[in-house]
Amino acid sequence: MTMNIKFLLNPAHRPKLLLLVCGLLVFSSTLFNDFVGDDNMLFIGNTFYDTPSNMSRIFSRTYNTSGKEVIYGSSPDKGSGSVAYRPVLTMTYFLDRAVWGKNPFGYHVDNLVLHMANVLLAYHLLLKFCDPRLALAAALIFCIHPVQSETVSAVGYRADLLACFFILIAAIAWMRSRQGRRSGLWISIGAYALALFSKESASLFPVWVMFMDAYLP
Repeated sequence: MTMNIKFLLNPAHRPKLLLLVCGLLVFSSTLFNDFVGDDNMLFIGNTFYDTPSNMSRIFSRTYNTSGKEVIYGSSPDKGSGSVAYRPVLTMTYFLDRAVWGKNPFGYHVDNLVLHMANVLLAYHLLLKFCDPRLALAAALIFCIHPVQSETVSAVGYRADLLACFFILIAAIAWMRSRQGRRSGLWISIGAYALALFSKESASLFPVWVMFMDAYLP
């Protein structure tokens, strides 16, 4: 107990605690959401996630769901619910189904945990580029900005949270590789691959790497 109090009182941890508190104050209400929007198609009107053996379909043509099936389909098995190849995202949904069943509370807990992890990772990355106070202000904006509402509130939009999570890890690891840590490069490549298989927009990460490599000392 004493160690926990010392941890909380440590000035080095106060910015992180502030970010966590602000994030929870803004988004904790999402924990009591039902499934919303596309979530209903994914988890209520879709038998794909009911059977763990369907994970093998990640490697088959029946994995993807056509746009027409998402909107108009009447089949009880709609596939992954994704119109793109996002196996990492799909695996998290299978895990949610195994742990939480069809209770939306647990799915929203996982979304909120991912968002808060992204906030802390973003703050850690920003510290490498700017003054701690500026890094905290930028991370706070990232934490509570309304643009985050959709991805945090709707389980069906978790792909953005996952891609962001792995890209931030890839960026931090790449920065370490520039300091001579060879393991950082391999961690960065691995995290980037996981980001790509979470959402295809992660493909822009190499552009950021080239830009940083050109302008960082």
